[in-house]
Amino acid sequence: MKNSARVVALSVACVVFVWMSGPASAYALRAMADKPAAVLRAMAGRPAAETPGAQTTETAEVAKALDTARAAKAGKRVDEAINAVAVVLKKYPGNQEAATFQVATFAEQERITEALATYDAFVNARKRQDAALLAPIARADLRRSAFTQQSQPIVVARALERQARDGDAVALKTLRQLSSSSGAVSPTTMAPVIALVRLKDPAGEAALANIMRSGQPLERAQALQALTEADVRAADVKNLVPRVIELLTDPDINVRNAAATALGTLQAKEAIPQLKAAFDKDVPAVKMFAAVALRRLGDTSVDPFLANILNGQIAELRVIVAGAYASSTSKNPQWDKAVRTLMGGPNEQIQLQAAELLACCDLVAARGFLTSALSSPNPLMRAGAAKALEARKELASLEIARRLLGDTTEVVRIHGAGLALAFARDTAPGRGRGGLN
Repeated sequence: MKNSARVVALSVACVVFVWMSGPASAYALRAMADKPAAVLRAMAGRPAAETPGAQTTETAEVAKALDTARAAKAGKRVDEAINAVAVVLKKYPGNQEAATFQVATFAEQERITEALATYDAFVNARKRQDAALLAPIARADLRRSAFTQQSQPIVVARALERQARDGDAVALKTLRQLSSSSGAVSPTTMAPVIALVRLKDPAGEAALANIMRSGQPLERAQALQALTEADVRAADVKNLVPRVIELLTDPDINVRNAAATALGTLQAKEAIPQLKAAFDKDVPAVKMFAAVALRRLGDTSVDPFLANILNGQIAELRVIVAGAYASSTSKNPQWDKAVRTLMGGPNEQIQLQAAELLACCDLVAARGFLTSALSSPNPLMRAGAAKALEARKELASLEIARRLLGDTTEVVRIHGAGLALAFARDTAPGRGRGGLN
């Protein structure tokens, strides 16, 4: 009876189409009317499981399971809630509503392995990634890193930074508290300060200002290195720029080098006269860092000096000089060759730096290298690649974010979580394609 009804409906549609299209279409339409409904569905590209009746059954079963699960969850019977939804997900793994409930519930309990398994089953059923569905897992992983005693302080700061960027007020407050805690200046104590500077929070700028006034050269140098690592611009830390310029004449050579590097990264054009003076009059080491900063600021007069280093034999210096040209539209003719040579060299950290630099001109090659590096047995290599991919989201994908969240190394997972949340923000309602990738 159902097939007969479909044939009758199709015949009516055929009559209307023939009336609108003329006799030429009649022969094909009459032939279609003789075909069974299942064949017609296949011709239209519609799976049998997606018939209205099947959809109604799925919707009813999922709704019933979710009602049971929500009641159990409200009564703090979490396992009962999970089991209720697991039954329908086994039958309909691609159901958005059921998968969303299950992933959120697992994430709330920090049962991240099970949350990822649910997500993967959904992706396999739907043949697409989903940023909104992956985001709760990313947040749960960050919570675990930020508030677990086993995590290292630097890891905690990185996790808190990504939580704060995602709008977590508690994470931001915690970072502020950590940045104001007393103790010797070190990479560990600088980590929350760097995070706050990247978040453009005034507390980070204030903390760096205090350290830059320190009587200890090592502390001043570490503050400047932190400012460089934060990768912000002069407008973001305008109160710090005058002090950084002053440090170009610091008695300590390491402080002067760090000040020149920071000014180049900040794009502080107001520092060009002082950088020129350093290039002209300071010792060779400072001269190089001043030249790199000047080239970052668009001064091509230093090109002959930098070309000698770029074409030299010391990889560590070559990659520093190559960085001076990365954002420039007019690069040294030997730049591309030098960067690709460094990317194929023996030093893994220099390889990563070179791949990041190459992204400005060859996204495909940079993406290929960094993605391949995620398979390295060296966790430091994977972490470096993950960091680069998070920083340059155009090199990554939501599939890569999911891959990073399953890594065995905590720092790699943190970068994966940050990347996943960035995609979720981009694809939020009104901003993208509804969480698809």
